[in-house]
Amino acid sequence: MLAVEDAVLRGNEWARASMPVAAQIAARIAGAITLNHIEAGKRLLEGDIGEVLHVSRAPVREALRILERDRLVAFEARRGAIVTQPDARELRDIFAVRTVLYSALIEELLAECPEELGKVFDEHVKALERTMNESLDAYVLEGFLLNFAVFDLSSNLVLADMLKSISLRVLRYNRLAFATHPESIAQSIRGWRDLRRAVASRDLARVLKCVRARMDTSRDNAIRAVEKPEGGTPARRKARAA
Repeated sequence: MLAVEDAVLRGNEWARASMPVAAQIAARIAGAITLNHIEAGKRLLEGDIGEVLHVSRAPVREALRILERDRLVAFEARRGAIVTQPDARELRDIFAVRTVLYSALIEELLAECPEELGKVFDEHVKALERTMNESLDAYVLEGFLLNFAVFDLSSNLVLADMLKSISLRVLRYNRLAFATHPESIAQSIRGWRDLRRAVASRDLARVLKCVRARMDTSRDNAIRAVEKPEGGTPARRKARAA
């Protein structure tokens, strides 16, 4: 998920010498797709992208292959690169794995560094509360950064990296859920507050119950949004013509 990670965590830094041109292009496109600035079903033309970014077609083509690996783009015969539709089946699979891994990581952190974990939740939940009245994207990204701050506390780098990758894929679905059902933002912040209080209590059973409840709610809201996305038209499994 390099493309999405660069887009979300590094913003619009375009001319970064440390990144290959193709990765820079992929980062910009991935950020736009993840935040729904480029809609599902949109056809991505190499020539148009190259013209806008002042690059040749070769790095654009490579960038689109990066996005294909991230499952943000699919290639169709005679049409080329198409932005993929959110998929309810993929979403269920992702959350099934995410809940197990997140629970394992939180249990580890509660045993190893409960004070640091509590500080992360205190800081980021307050930030989430501030962003509620700013914008949808601000709230979505702050929740994403909260999770990454939690993951960075772990000494288990494999587990942390797996959860980071999953969170990057979930980001698109979370934004879609909040955009389709704005009332779910209030539900989301309640879930974060409950989890923060549970972490402060250091009651493992209570913490894990809050984790599962938050994950289930996020999954269900996202599935509702996939079945009835922004605009009210049910999402199709295949990309349609732009």
